[in-house]
Amino acid sequence: CKGKPKPPMTLNHSIDEKLNYIILKAIQCEIEERYKNVEELLNAIELYQKGIDPEMNQIDSEIEEAMKLYNSDQLTEAEKKLLQLLKSCPDNPRLYLILGEIYNRRHRFKEAIDTYKKGISIQPNGGLFYKMVAMSYFAQSKMKMAIEYMKEAIEKGLDKKGENEAAQFLDIRLSLLEFSRGIASKHLRYLRTLRGRRQRVESGFVLGLRQEYFIAARAFCYVFEALAADQTV
Repeated sequence: CKGKPKPPMTLNHSIDEKLNYIILKAIQCEIEERYKNVEELLNAIELYQKGIDPEMNQIDSEIEEAMKLYNSDQLTEAEKKLLQLLKSCPDNPRLYLILGEIYNRRHRFKEAIDTYKKGISIQPNGGLFYKMVAMSYFAQSKMKMAIEYMKEAIEKGLDKKGENEAAQFLDIRLSLLEFSRGIASKHLRYLRTLRGRRQRVESGFVLGLRQEYFIAARAFCYVFEALAADQTV
């Protein structure tokens, strides 16, 4: 057997897409692309007879298998599984999210960003993809790109928890960016707004960031206050 088998529906026009998928999967040349056993094939046929899309059911099942590998830290096996799934389901956005997270955990940040951006090409309004790209850039200390993508994530839309996290991220990162550029020491007008910024930063952290970040935020605010005091002496 060489190459890809011809889709059955091109030979028999009475075969619909769902049945075509079942037959095509059963006759694949590559063993790993076929049904694992007779029971799996019979289950697909039964689902088809009940009007359930066997392709989507099978994909969901295989994604869950990949997630189990991921959650048990078998990242290499999970990556292989997802890459194999992408060959047959290149338009499934969930696959890109999971694969990107694997790359992030393995510090393969460029691959993570490329993977998330493929997800964006499929789901342009998927705010979660933009948020994950931002975090990948942040992991590489590419603050400007991280901020741009996090802003885009909020504009595209996130769930409530994700939106809170993104807003908190931006609040602190923008403050640190301004500080690193020397604005605190150069612009007294900015320093006069310090107390309001401190309240905003602290209230943002109260909303739910981890304790160590809350402590860092408090320390950051105190540094600003000390600088403000120096400027007003």
